[in-house]
Amino acid sequence: MTCDVFAPIGRLCDEESHASGVHHTGPAGLVLSDRPGDRIELTARLAHWDAEPGYPAEDEVVVDLGVELLELKTPSAVRGVSSQLSSFVNVLDQAADQLALLQARRLHQAVTDPSTELGKLLAEHDISVVIADGPNATLLDGPLLSQVTEDGPDALLLPPAAELPDVLAYVREVIPHRAAGLAPWRRARPENTAPLLPTTPTGNTLLEEELATYLGEHDLRLIRETDRDHIEIGRLGNDMCVIVPMDTTPEAVLDCARKHVANREPLVKHGLTWTYIDRCDGVQRVVSCPAFCRSDHSRDILSPTYAADIWHQDCGVGVAIRLSDNNDPPATWRVLEPQLAVIPDSCDTEGYQVPHVSVEFVEGVWSGPLGPDELADFIETLSGGLGKLRAMHKKLVTARRDWSITG
Repeated sequence: MTCDVFAPIGRLCDEESHASGVHHTGPAGLVLSDRPGDRIELTARLAHWDAEPGYPAEDEVVVDLGVELLELKTPSAVRGVSSQLSSFVNVLDQAADQLALLQARRLHQAVTDPSTELGKLLAEHDISVVIADGPNATLLDGPLLSQVTEDGPDALLLPPAAELPDVLAYVREVIPHRAAGLAPWRRARPENTAPLLPTTPTGNTLLEEELATYLGEHDLRLIRETDRDHIEIGRLGNDMCVIVPMDTTPEAVLDCARKHVANREPLVKHGLTWTYIDRCDGVQRVVSCPAFCRSDHSRDILSPTYAADIWHQDCGVGVAIRLSDNNDPPATWRVLEPQLAVIPDSCDTEGYQVPHVSVEFVEGVWSGPLGPDELADFIETLSGGLGKLRAMHKKLVTARRDWSITG
């Protein structure tokens, strides 16, 4: 059965991506270097994520800029890459246009189809949808729920470039306040329009204003979900979001947001005790680095993190030797690179949950976690191999001497 996810833009979905729930399509990558072991390829591909409980379907462009250095030794080589990068910019522009078309189509479908979450919410609350146009459209910086006429039904006013995740998050957020007689939090520019909040705010309304102001100051979005039973802070697209059950009080949301902000920018030092937000349950947890740890945990602190993803490491230095792949000129490789580490909450074997050493033989090829006795055996095995190499070295010296005499 043909996948029609990208039918609105006339492209076919890559078949191998179907089973993963993430659909991909796009042109072939731009290859800047095709040397074995040093391939550099730039790609820009459209991706569609299937809907999951608590997460709507979403479209995005995934850009891979490569991770290797490209050494250009002549002006013509630099100009050649410049020309290739110019063509890649065109690929990105085309991907942006295709993404805009896909998102506009999916937004229209979601608004008009009562079987979608957004369509159902709009239908249940008798809310119409208006797309802003004309010279004043740029004054609208996001979705806005308002009354078009004094006694008429509510209308959801959308900017021309509205995106489905933003619209759905806003509708989820604003409907409970609409039902309670409170005005929406988000405002359309300019700010000299009539106030959106009641003229005599209640204590609860003041707290909601404080929460909205705090979230805005710290670039956090609030998302309320009907099927959620705990608070979680996580990244959706480019936005850091506070995701909460529908009935969560403003006090609880504000407390969680403040904890997140307080823990996302501290200086991390070796041996320092620090805290992070557990991505599974939103709980703040304490971590104390072991004395050997040289890991930079700033990313663990910045974003909510799974406990099993927190590693304490001290990376050793391997041996640099010249190796050749097939018939290519020899290049420098690092081999036998040791790493002292511990992953206290690892989901793998218990060997990872206590201090251990893993050895990278060559790039991407690792030993398992080695304890003290296992590492000693490992060293002895390598020492035996070195003895065999020394014996072969003596044979080589003899063979060269004999060769020069008989040759």
